[in-house]
Amino acid sequence: MRIIKIATLLLTITLLSNCAFMPSMFIGAKKGIDSIKDGFEGFDDLEFEDYNWDSTEIYGAEDTFNLNEAPAMEEEFDYYDVDCMEASFYLDKMNVIYIGVDNPCRIFVTNVPNQHIEIEASDNIEVIEQEGGFYSLRASKPGRGTIYVIAGDYEEEYQIRMKRIPNPVTRLGNKDSGEMKTGEFKAHGGLGAWLDNFDFEARCKIASFSLTRIAKDGTTETVENKGGRYEEAAEALKNKATIGDVFLFENVKQRCPGDAASRSGNSLVFRIK
Repeated sequence: MRIIKIATLLLTITLLSNCAFMPSMFIGAKKGIDSIKDGFEGFDDLEFEDYNWDSTEIYGAEDTFNLNEAPAMEEEFDYYDVDCMEASFYLDKMNVIYIGVDNPCRIFVTNVPNQHIEIEASDNIEVIEQEGGFYSLRASKPGRGTIYVIAGDYEEEYQIRMKRIPNPVTRLGNKDSGEMKTGEFKAHGGLGAWLDNFDFEARCKIASFSLTRIAKDGTTETVENKGGRYEEAAEALKNKATIGDVFLFENVKQRCPGDAASRSGNSLVFRIK
């Protein structure tokens, strides 16, 4: 019994000793957190409970923050640190720009990041910025225009020629004239305008044409047609085709992107066989 009392006394002393050190342990931890709190914005909103912390919830905070998220800063560039500046202007397709289509180009200034280069143009050219030094140029009318490349006090000018899209070739199917069998001729629904060897995404249309049938007995009949596809009168006339007839497509008018008015197209002559 005496041994049990002695063991109980020793255990009580040990527990009291540990309890005596617990406040100092918590106070030390509190001081450490306070020192961290002084160095970071946002810790002022944190609430701590002295001595009665839950091991699963060290603190509570209304606002959160990310130490890995750097504050947004506007990038600056000192043009005077650049020893040499030289602009480069490249048209990707041709040595001219065409009206009615996007003309891709590249513009660089040596030793200057793209975001610190300004591109301006004369009133007859619209500049559309892409990424990585790439741009698209849109011309409004034929003639000449100017591109200005600016980097700080450095400026370079480039003169550009602006032209209309080349005249397309008018065709019936894949032919612009020649002989055609009756069934083949009747199978086509109208005329089309084709831009041969033009390296841009552009499509021209037929605005109007006249269709004349010269029968093998010499009689003629002519109708006018709006658009590229046959209207009712032109459809009825082409369905009269028989062997020996000649059909003429004349007064062809075309319209391409950027055109202010219709342009004249090529005529077609077909002999029905």
